[in-house]
Amino acid sequence: MRGKSSPWGTIQDAKEVIPGLWVVYTGGHGGIKLDRKLNAAVPAEVRRRGGWYEEDCEWSLAVFSLRHLLNAGWVDQAEKTAKQWYPDEYTVLTGVLVTEEESFIVQQRAFLEKALGRYVATAAWGDWEPSVPKGMVGVYATVSGTREGELARTGKYFLTTKERYDARCSNLYLVQPDDAEWLGPHN
Repeated sequence: MRGKSSPWGTIQDAKEVIPGLWVVYTGGHGGIKLDRKLNAAVPAEVRRRGGWYEEDCEWSLAVFSLRHLLNAGWVDQAEKTAKQWYPDEYTVLTGVLVTEEESFIVQQRAFLEKALGRYVATAAWGDWEPSVPKGMVGVYATVSGTREGELARTGKYFLTTKERYDARCSNLYLVQPDDAEWLGPHN
């Protein structure tokens, strides 16, 4: 397989874990490659075209789908990764709903549902920024955390306490009613 092309570039190395499943390495990325037969064994709802599954998280869908063929340690890690980053696909594979405690994605969805129509921080400055008082965090926030379009350009600056900011959910901060408006950095 060495020297062949992958979605991530030329394959520098590949290790066949079981017949038809290779772990592929390239100069900048990698993943799993399933042959046609094994990829057909992956449920259609999570199957990737050509049998390529990237190394960061997507690999978990292939490994968990083929769990009966692989070692328990790899399967356990695949299950945790699939729950964390692909909760909907995990539910398709198992029929089990993923909880907020098991998934950053589920936490983020719940947070954003609560945040509809409210200001959510999209940038933050610590008290290292001269205009942020000691023990505070300055944030730029947009309605519902929108990062594109008109709403992203009409956000506001707020100050909140460091403790409150550090307790944010899923790395998202929902501006509280008593957070003071702020002029922004460098003011």
